[in-house]
Amino acid sequence: MIDKRLKLKVKTQETYNILFLIIMSFLLLTFFFQIPHLAEASFLDIGMGPRALGMGNAFTGLADDATALYYNPAGLGQLKEKEAGFSYASLYPGLDYPANNASLGDAFLGYVHPVSDKIGTFGGMWINRHASDIYAENSFIFSYARKMREGVYFGANFKILELSYARSRWSYVEPSSNWSQGNNDPVYANGNSSAGVGLDVGLLIDITEKLKVGLCIKDFNQPDIHLKDSNPVPMTVKVGANYEMGEYRILADLTTRNYDYYINAGLEWWMVEYPLAIRGGFGFGSRRYSQVSMGASYLLTPMTGPFMYQFDYAFFYPFGGLEGTIGSHRLGMTLRIR
Repeated sequence: MIDKRLKLKVKTQETYNILFLIIMSFLLLTFFFQIPHLAEASFLDIGMGPRALGMGNAFTGLADDATALYYNPAGLGQLKEKEAGFSYASLYPGLDYPANNASLGDAFLGYVHPVSDKIGTFGGMWINRHASDIYAENSFIFSYARKMREGVYFGANFKILELSYARSRWSYVEPSSNWSQGNNDPVYANGNSSAGVGLDVGLLIDITEKLKVGLCIKDFNQPDIHLKDSNPVPMTVKVGANYEMGEYRILADLTTRNYDYYINAGLEWWMVEYPLAIRGGFGFGSRRYSQVSMGASYLLTPMTGPFMYQFDYAFFYPFGGLEGTIGSHRLGMTLRIR
């Protein structure tokens, strides 16, 4: 009896030590290693996938589907089934864009392939974000995750990040006579696209049977992707928690990027009697960031065949920072291979 109590005490102390290391790492990375910038626009952390966004964009401490490649690659280590996922959203329709009929689009396509606990899990994802044909971001993510010990998972991402800009009507001045030459905008002197490599690391820990915590450090190498002037992609640090109560999950994330802070929280309810899930969430933080969201899923499980189909939907509406929009709708599907 005494021996069991001693083992439980040692295990509890180990848990507290791990939590302490996570918190200290987060604080150190936040205040000492980030490089402040006055403005940023590329590769913003605006969320990915209707399931996570339906829960207020809080997913770092759960990360149990293909979108773990985006939120926390360590979560891939807990997956037991191969799965593919994709989604698309037309972001913030109704905005008055400076270009005629411009629209913001956001899509991803991903695949996860677990091998075994000993070897680990591999994954890949393509993310495309664009403003009509004016501007585009492409991210090609290659992930690996592994179960390090019981209840502890580690993962990493290798990313190829690409920016491309359409040449505007101001980027080239036509010659005024047969004797003069046109002038190119110096911003486009080396082309209208640029690429770099980003690196992410993630950690996911089962504190108890009901509580999980996650840590993800995105773009810690701060790749410099630009056409003319230096413009490093800022490092993003995310800490999240997931608490399960039967049919319910309660999630919360704290994100920091360039000394800006964002808090996201959400709830997921999987119904026992029906193959349905309902979600809701919210977020607030720096730069007038304020948003609410809701979502739902339907799980289709055929009696025969190896496939399971999950259809996801999310709606999110900003209360700060953007005006004139009617909110965004995102649709997605996950295909699992049993």
